[in-house]
Amino acid sequence: MRGFHDMTLLASNVGELREFYKQLGFHLVVADAEDMAVFTVGDNEFVIHTAVNRPTAAVGVSIRVDDTGPYQARLEQLGIPFEGPKPLRPGLSGISLKDPNGNVVEFLQATG
Repeated sequence: MRGFHDMTLLASNVGELREFYKQLGFHLVVADAEDMAVFTVGDNEFVIHTAVNRPTAAVGVSIRVDDTGPYQARLEQLGIPFEGPKPLRPGLSGISLKDPNGNVVEFLQATG
């Protein structure tokens, strides 16, 4: 396995999550009105599709980065609460937060 091709979140309010992830610095490549948003994360796609209800806390997203410092600064600037930095996986430390649907988002960097 080399990684994931894409990851999809379902949301009743695609626009709300689209704006949230844009604020985090995700690169928006497709915005189809209020039904879909597609971002690139490295070589992968992160997709948000519309759903009838508002699924909550259904997904955890972990993204490898070289340095969590810029993400911490951006979150502080936006007033978005987060935890860390702290060890989150063997050999990885990072910060974690929740999106408006309660999904966990982690930014991880190698330790040592």
